[in-house]
Amino acid sequence: MLFGYCAMPNFSRYSFPLTVFASTLIWGCSLTADKEDLDDTLRGLEKSLVAEQLSRSGAEARKIPASSEAQFEFLLGELALKNEDFEEALEHYQAASEADPSAAPTLRRRLAQLYLRAGELDKALKEIERVSELAEHDPELLELKAGILSALKRTPEAIETYKKIVELTEPGNEEPYVYMASLYAQEGRFAEAEKALTELLEKKPGSFFGNYYLAKILLAAGNLAESEKFYLKTLEISPNAESVKLELARVYAFQKRIDDAIGLCEEIVERNPANLKARGLLGELLLGKDRLEDALKEFEAMESQQTDPSETRFKIALIKLQRRDLEGAEVELRLVLAEQPDNTAARYYLASAFAGMDRSEEAIEQLREIDRGEKFFTESKTLAAFLYRQNEQYRQAIEMVDMLLEDAPEDRKLLTLKTSLQQDDGDTKAAIETIKKLIALEPNSDRHHFRLAVLYDELKDKKKTIAAIEKAIELNPKNANALNYLGYTYAEMGVKLPEAADLIERALVLEPNNGYYIDSLGWVYYKMERYPEALEQLRKANSIVVDDAVIMEHLAIVLLKVGKVDEAKEVITKALEYAPDSDDEEVGNRLEELLKEIPATTNE
Repeated sequence: MLFGYCAMPNFSRYSFPLTVFASTLIWGCSLTADKEDLDDTLRGLEKSLVAEQLSRSGAEARKIPASSEAQFEFLLGELALKNEDFEEALEHYQAASEADPSAAPTLRRRLAQLYLRAGELDKALKEIERVSELAEHDPELLELKAGILSALKRTPEAIETYKKIVELTEPGNEEPYVYMASLYAQEGRFAEAEKALTELLEKKPGSFFGNYYLAKILLAAGNLAESEKFYLKTLEISPNAESVKLELARVYAFQKRIDDAIGLCEEIVERNPANLKARGLLGELLLGKDRLEDALKEFEAMESQQTDPSETRFKIALIKLQRRDLEGAEVELRLVLAEQPDNTAARYYLASAFAGMDRSEEAIEQLREIDRGEKFFTESKTLAAFLYRQNEQYRQAIEMVDMLLEDAPEDRKLLTLKTSLQQDDGDTKAAIETIKKLIALEPNSDRHHFRLAVLYDELKDKKKTIAAIEKAIELNPKNANALNYLGYTYAEMGVKLPEAADLIERALVLEPNNGYYIDSLGWVYYKMERYPEALEQLRKANSIVVDDAVIMEHLAIVLLKVGKVDEAKEVITKALEYAPDSDDEEVGNRLEELLKEIPATTNE
């Protein structure tokens, strides 16, 4: 068989997990957020509204009760939200609000979230304040309100709101304490920040966030001894937290415990050589062994750093991403961007959250906002390329890769990805030109020559196909894919059959249980009219790869050749079930034609 285990990149398998809305509260009642259910609900409500109109007379007949109209608009908004049409959802929610200004908190929360999504923080806050009496007892609304107040720099109000959340929620709810403490620290009120986090730790001593942020607050306040104590407690909870070790190393440096600081940095670098921050600090510390005064100036300059609430929110968003709380991460990252529109890291991770929720268009929209020269430019265009490919928008994906190649024209991975995208787009000639660039950069790569052979084969240029495969085998005589490919190519052409058998047998020495290679050998035997041996190999191949239509086609042809007609019919019938999933788009038609040629009755 020609393909099978060909060692080519398969970027099309790059995918992200899907998330769907499970349910939503509608006007204080539970309603399953399934599109069909919503459609049914809307149709039923629309009929009831019409019936209500017809039952009235005169001017009264033209008036629909406000609550009914509001419910109708709200449901339309829910349906639009389900379909991710956020602009339409906002329009319907606004209409519901106008129809019934006394609507329940669920509507206000929806409006606030959509305004937040649009960056209209004042409007989002206004919606929450419209149900202020109910919001005072709703932790979810209060958390949203506090976050918006913080983004609007209304810090005292945000702090008071977080205090209310603490009173309403479970003792172990860490986030309101952490956010409140970070806001205190932003204003230089370190004693109050320390008090908030101490209260959290009294209720939840094992809180990672509580210990970690208390250590940061104490460091910002200049209390190095206490800061060290809580950094060590944090590491007891999470021993491999590199950022915590790095900050503890800085505490040691401030305390002039340079050897301890160096030891921690070396520990981080040994575990993760790619941690550039740890490497940088380690370099400074080692240098400081001889240039102590210069090192101390650097450390003293760091003492003025204060905890940034946006940084806190960003870190919590990353934790939520790791925990797959994608919707929670979205809210946090939107709040960071509302305060820091140029924060490309937040924008990139927001796009990652969208990708994880299968909201690729929104993800791409965020990724395209990150320009050349900004942080996460390379990562953003790479992710955008994968998302475009996932949506079969190959030209746009190639555009993203080309942007990266402008800065790194000889990047092997980017050129490989571009080749794959051009091949997916059906532009085989362009893919050949790209793979030639790779060969120019890595002339001794048998993989590149093999890939070039596959592309030439797509153009039906057998002469160049064979030349490229032979080059791949010359460079690597143990390239099993190339050996099998060339042998199968000869078999399909009906030439050099003994050489074809030898090539495939060499491939099988390397991978003796590869069903695709065994199929190739069986097909060569068939071409050589060695039918019993062909049948033996093809049965074996089909027993290993049980769902491949081409292998079954080969087996059926040989079965017919040796007179086993009924068995051949069974194999063809089964093969037709797998044909739609085959890489060979014509195998289904060939199987149908083969079936037509078989007599209706046999004497097998």
